[in-house]
This record gives sequence, C-alpha cells and structure tokens, in this order.
Amino acid sequence: MTIKKHDVCIIVATFNRAEMLKETLESLLNQTRQAEKIIIIDDGSTDNTREIVAGFKGNIEYIFKENGGKSRAINAALKHTDADYIWIFDDDDIAFPHALESLLAPLESDPDMDFCHGGAQSFKVDSHDGKITKYDHSILDVPAGKQFESLLMGCCMWHVATLIRRHCYEALGGLDQDLNRAEDYDFLLRLTQRFRGVCITQKIFMYRQHEGDRGDESNRHSEADRDLVHLQFDQIIFQKLRKEIALNAYIGKPAKASLTDPEKFEALLNRAVSMGRHGLWDDFMKDIQLCHKYKPNKNYSLSTQQKQNISGLFSRYIAVEAGMKIKGFPYNCIDETVHALGKEAAKPMARGLYWALQEKRTNGMPLVTQARFIFYILYAFLKKL
Repeated sequence: MTIKKHDVCIIVATFNRAEMLKETLESLLNQTRQAEKIIIIDDGSTDNTREIVAGFKGNIEYIFKENGGKSRAINAALKHTDADYIWIFDDDDIAFPHALESLLAPLESDPDMDFCHGGAQSFKVDSHDGKITKYDHSILDVPAGKQFESLLMGCCMWHVATLIRRHCYEALGGLDQDLNRAEDYDFLLRLTQRFRGVCITQKIFMYRQHEGDRGDESNRHSEADRDLVHLQFDQIIFQKLRKEIALNAYIGKPAKASLTDPEKFEALLNRAVSMGRHGLWDDFMKDIQLCHKYKPNKNYSLSTQQKQNISGLFSRYIAVEAGMKIKGFPYNCIDETVHALGKEAAKPMARGLYWALQEKRTNGMPLVTQARFIFYILYAFLKKL
C-alpha cells in the first residue's frame, strides 16, 4: 500500500534571540525528512533576527509583526499555511535530526490519530568554560486517549515535541491569546481532551536551559521568576477548566455520560489533586469534601495510582511552593483528606511531604521552613494511627 505524503509546516515564533535562532534553524533544516515550509514569525525583534534568517537557504518564509506575545505570533503564522501537519518549535531549542521523520510516521500510518508526541533532553552551556551538561526527561508513555488525565497532574508533554494535524488548530482556535505564559500547557490540555494522539519513545528535541529573559515586551521576566510566573498562569488555566469542562472529563468519560457514585468519587479525587497541584487549595478542599459523599464504602481501598497522585501532590507542588516562598497549603487539608479518603491516605501524604522536605533541604531550605514541614509530616503520620 502506498502512503500519501502530506505537507508539513514548521512554525517558529521568535523575539530577540537571533544567535539561538541560528542554531534552531540549522537543526530544522538538517532533518532526515524535510518540512515543505518553515515560517519564522518575528514578534517585533530589535536585534539582527532578520539578517540571521536571510542567511539561510530553503523554503523559509519570514514574517515580521509588532510585539504581542507568542500566542498571537503563532496564530498569525497559522494563517499563512495550509499544510496537513503543523510543528510548533521554540526559537531557543534544537531538534534532533530524526525528529520530524519519527513524529510523522505514526500519523501517516494511522489516520485516526491526530497528533504524535515524543520526549526531550535538556542541555545547559556553562557560560565560563563552554561545557555542555545534558539531562534526560521522562516520556509521557500513556495509551492513546489518556494524555489529558496525565496532563491534569502536571505539564508532562512538550508542545515542541508534538506534531499535530492542522485541523486540530483550526477546531481549537489556535493558542489562547489571553495567556502570556503557559499557553503551550493550555493548548495541550485542550488538544488532548478533544483529540486522540500517540506517544513515541524517541527524543525529539533538546531543551536549552539558559538565564535569558522570557515573555513578550509587556511581560518580561527572568529565569529565576519562571516557576512563579507559570504558576500564576497555570491557576488561570485550571480555574477555567473547572468552570468549562464536565466532571466526567477528569476520568475520560463523555460529557453526557451518567456517572456511578464510584466514578464520581474517582473524578472528584482527580480534580481535587489537579487543583491542589496548581496551588488552588480552596478548590481542592471543595472537591475532597465531596469525595466523602461518594466514597463507595467504608472498606474501599485507594488504588495504587490514586495513592501516587496524592503523594505527588504533597511532594512536587509543595516543594515548588516552598521554593518560591509563597504561602503554603493549609494544614487542615490533611484533616479533610483523611476524613474523605480514610486513614490510608495519611501515608502517601506523609511520604510526599517527606520528599518535598528532602528536595528543598538539598537546595537550602531555611530552618523555620524545615520545622514547618516536619510538623506537617508528623501530623499526617499521626492521622494514620
């Protein structure tokens, strides 16, 4: 059977990163499977970005626009292509040579799949001696159709490592132009909720860790403030999700499907954890209290995955909170969680808090914060008795 070759367009939005963009373009032009078109959408750069792009040969279209942020730039570029597949790439990252070929193959062989995503490797160049340090990232290896539920627990996919059919961007209206940061996370959540995709184990690109500023002209921030800025936008995204999507979506059920009480329990717990993992503790409390109402029976045991989600909430997110020195979670969350889920929830909570403490101690946690964590751990442990 002959498989039809489809067009691919790569879109790179850029703003004042001419030297990094040069490496990015070299990697995109050095693919084992060439894209039919590369669009460079210059979001108002004041450096020599135009000259850098002009120095390359190939089917490259350069578009300049006034600065307005990544979402507006990407959406503007989408209007300049009718390609079957779209690959959004960042202006400071580097694609592996096999990236496009690896992403395209599963989509060409299965027309029912709307997107394909893979993994990443981070790298950092020492500004003093030029030494390159590399770090591998785990790949979201989940069955087709289950990516949304995983993304609820954290941004575990890379937009840059995802090839998407153009009709998905059209159906979703592109990126959300009201978001100055975390626009990729928001888009992936909307994409995976409505469309089916496949995961591959190959690494697609190298993510550059650097200390340069982020954001558009109206929202520039340093690398040091990155987590705090992303958290603020993540909270906007997840509060919007809570209002706009049915509870059913939190366990992958159709919006109009009727849920049993055990399914309502599972969905509420998933939504509670997703809210807590993004610092929305009031919403976490509302859902965890409702879990008590729908808990199947007194002898119900939490699944291994549910325990892992609880542990992950009380480790990953709280460690981030401590690192940003913002108000931490209310300790009565421990009481409400044990009341709603039973005493078996105390152990994963205590374990998560312990690992949060260990992580932040390594990075220099103040003694007073360490004492607060130790209190939480002991309090959670006592709840198990």
